[in-house]
Amino acid sequence: MRKLFVLAMAAALVGVGWTARDASAGATVDLLFIGQNGSPIAPTTTALAAPSDTLTMVLLITPDQLLGGAAISLSYDTDDMIDELDVVANYQWFGTPLGKNSKKTAVVYSPIVPLLPTTATLIGSFNGASDDPLLPTIEKGHAAGVTYQYGTVIWHVNAGDAVTISSFFNPGIDDFLNSSWAVIPQSSILLNSATVIIPEPGTASLLGLGLLGLVVAGRRRA
Repeated sequence: MRKLFVLAMAAALVGVGWTARDASAGATVDLLFIGQNGSPIAPTTTALAAPSDTLTMVLLITPDQLLGGAAISLSYDTDDMIDELDVVANYQWFGTPLGKNSKKTAVVYSPIVPLLPTTATLIGSFNGASDDPLLPTIEKGHAAGVTYQYGTVIWHVNAGDAVTISSFFNPGIDDFLNSSWAVIPQSSILLNSATVIIPEPGTASLLGLGLLGLVVAGRRRA
């Protein structure tokens, strides 16, 4: 029952855009590639990938204030409407514990709705909220200044040149809420994107030969 109550409250606040507003700082959303073809790579916002490669990307949210709830979507393959990326898998986080309420019941900040929809150009919505909206304000959300991994996406790279993956607010669905359940102005949320660069086969071959030449030259000097 509590989960249904929280879901109804979140849907009402986000869906109609509650009039209460918070003029303070919001949060930063970052998209980082952390793996390629099953192997870890240094976190980066730009990945060089060949067709048939897979890329693992994480969606990170760092709030500047206590958050009562958040929902954010991803868009891709919208630059030139070419099918350059396919979604292999996507996952939401499990959330983070907030402690116990006055009834000694464990409270968590975690997804309240499934990761839907996923289309040819959209993944939505990565989300989270406290499952006890009656908690005191200071205990209701997750901490400011701490980075949380809201989700993971594994991409399959197709032919193309370059594609941008953007975090964005899906109208009527996504928003960020402060610990008083007021909507944080979207202008206060910094949305960072990620880019996949897909070189043409000939370019990739030349790049490989160039790197090989540098390695050989380095060995000769040694």
